Amino acid sequence: MTKVFWRSPKLKAEHFLSCSDREGGCGTVMFLNLATLQYELPYSQQKPDSTK
Repeated sequence: MTKVFWRSPKLKAEHFLSCSDREGGCGTVMFLNLATLQYELPYSQQKPDSTK
């Protein structure tokens, strides 16, 4: 994963992580959750929580 610096009103942190293996077709992007300080997949790619 590579840290990509980006300024956007929608992006609360100033960066996100992107898969550095472009030839392999990884395409994964992860965003920093400022509440937990952990990187997470976008909501559209997260699996539903089955514990609820």
